[in-house]
Parts: sequence; C-alpha cells; structure tokens
Amino acid sequence: MNDDLLCDPKLKIERAKSHVNDLTREVRAFINSKPHRIIEKPYSYRGQKRTCVFLKLRRNIPDVIPLIAADAVHNLRVSLDQLTYRLAQINGYPNSTNTYFPVARCAQVFKSESRRKLRRLDPVAQEMINRLKPYKGGNNLLWSLHALDIADKHRIVVPVGSANFGTNISQLSRSEHIRVYPRNWDSLNDQSKLWSMPTDTHPQGDFKLRLDIEFREVALQGRPIAAALSDLIDLVERIVRTFDKKFF
Repeated sequence: MNDDLLCDPKLKIERAKSHVNDLTREVRAFINSKPHRIIEKPYSYRGQKRTCVFLKLRRNIPDVIPLIAADAVHNLRVSLDQLTYRLAQINGYPNSTNTYFPVARCAQVFKSESRRKLRRLDPVAQEMINRLKPYKGGNNLLWSLHALDIADKHRIVVPVGSANFGTNISQLSRSEHIRVYPRNWDSLNDQSKLWSMPTDTHPQGDFKLRLDIEFREVALQGRPIAAALSDLIDLVERIVRTFDKKFF
C-alpha cells in the first residue's frame, strides 16, 4: 500500500503528462500530412486591387486530438478535487461529501461556492486556496482548466494559421504595403487570414506558413496545444506540491 495520501492526485498529474507525448505525436502527424491549402481572394481597398491570402483545411482535425486533450485536462481537474478531499480527511472528515476544489466564473460566485465546498478544510488550507483566486479574472489558467473540463470535448481545440516573413517583414510592409495578420482562426468560414497585398505584388524572401492547433480558451490562445497543456500541468503540480509540503 502506498502511504502517500496524495498518491491519487499525483498519479492523475503523471497521467496528464503522458497525454502530452501522445498529443504531440498526433498533432505532428496531422500537420505533417499537409491537411491545408492556400487560397487567394481578390478585393478592392480605396481603389487599389488587392489580394488576401488564406489558409484553409482540406480535412478536419482528427477526433483523437481533442479527446486526448480532454482526457489530460480532466485528469488535472480531478487531481485538484482529490487534493481537496484529502485535505478534508486529515482535518477529521474521512468521508467528506460535497468537498471539491472550487473554480468559478467570477469572484462573487467563487466566494459563495468556496464556503460550501471548503467548509471541512482547515482554515489555513481554505485561505491558501482562496489566495489562488481560482476564478475568471483572478487566475485565468485555473479558470481555463475548469472551463475546458466542462466544455464539449470536440470543440475545445481550434486550428490556427500564421505566416512568418522573417526579419524583412517591416521593410516589406513599408515598401510593398503587405499586411501580415496575427495568428487567428475564423471558425465561421473555417480559415485563417494570413496576409494581404497589392494584387501585382510578389513578395520575395524567406517566408513560412505555419499551422498549429490550440485550445479554444482565450487565456491559452497563442500557445500550441501541447505547450499550453504543459503550462496547466505545471500549475496543478505546483499547487499539489505546495499543499503536500504544508499539510502532508
């Protein structure tokens, strides 16, 4: 028998780590299969003929990718609940029900939920959780973890396209009126807007197109999905380690 009372939440974290490797492999295989195409659409702006360049998927993200991501997210979220349950146990409540790690959509809701979900914890443990500010606008990483866990598992990820013209982009932008758009995904039209330029312009130089997969949650956008998941793992692991050192 393992005498570590936090064995279960730690195992959940380790399971999430193993999912990062699986996720990285599946995402790489999908992107390397070149599932996208580049399309050009002409338009007119202040009398100038211009062309906008888009990245569009030929086929959808494989179901296995959001499912692996969702499983990892769930393991991390459950580990926080298991931590809270163990904190109640060592405070004299061996079979505590309705004891969970509270994460809320705002500070006001968190205040209400924390009183109910943490009432069987030592006051010091309660205060430590309160200081984490696990609500939207307080700790947005914790909120994102919770929001992803309760979301539709097939809608938690989104493809993102971007273009990189390297160090010469500022010069290109000034001389040829090229506008490069930040990483984005238009879910309505199922495409990324990469750049726009005068129709007769043919930019030279080393520019690269990039397709990534990200979490849909705003606080995690701008990070490839495996990197964002690693950020969540680091956060949860730090929380568990802090309580382990203090109470166990």
